[in-house]
Amino acid sequence: QMSGVVFGALLVSFRATSRLPGSARASLPKHRAILDAIRHRNARGASRAMRRLVHATAREIEAFSKRPSVRRARARG
Repeated sequence: QMSGVVFGALLVSFRATSRLPGSARASLPKHRAILDAIRHRNARGASRAMRRLVHATAREIEAFSKRPSVRRARARG
């Protein structure tokens, strides 16, 4: 069940942030930092890098949700 919840959250996140211009390009260094930390067996570094990515994604989702077209779509249901 938990994996379904996580998958759903990731899917929503991806759909929202992929519509923001430059979002994918901006996220690549963050993903690279996570990968590099894992490759170097640096758990703290990976954790920090992951938190940065999650916080940046949350900010992007918030920005996306404030777009007028998104608000109109929500109002229509």
